[in-house]
Amino acid sequence: MSKTEQLLAALMLAFASATGCACAPTCNTFPEDDQPVTYAGGATSGDVYMSSPWTGPLLEFPGGMQYTLEHHLGAAPQWIESYLAFSDDGVGGGGAIAQAAGNEATVVGADTATITVANTTCSSFFVLVVAGISAPRPSGADDACGSAP
Repeated sequence: MSKTEQLLAALMLAFASATGCACAPTCNTFPEDDQPVTYAGGATSGDVYMSSPWTGPLLEFPGGMQYTLEHHLGAAPQWIESYLAFSDDGVGGGGAIAQAAGNEATVVGADTATITVANTTCSSFFVLVVAGISAPRPSGADDACGSAP
């Protein structure tokens, strides 16, 4: 590259920065363009599925990533929660986990066999997905007001 070409490239970069020119995203934030990665790991205990233990290893979750998680609950989950961390050891090793918000871990599908979650941001995280089905209420259980039927 000649000195003139280098100068021209530097001027174009400076102009783009000064005018607020938005650069193309460095990740694909439209996960419908990507095929989800199937994950058969995790554990189901009773009526609750966890993609990993709280202490990890959590699933790597870069921007644009999708997972289809095989939950083995035997029914479609009635609730799904996603948690994020910046390291794969979750709360192990002095780390921390926070509940996902917004489009950090979007549920894009759930059925009797799988849950599909997508990171529609350009940020990289590690994800833990917890889901469950409610157990049937035993007969004679208290109603919402605290009195037995």
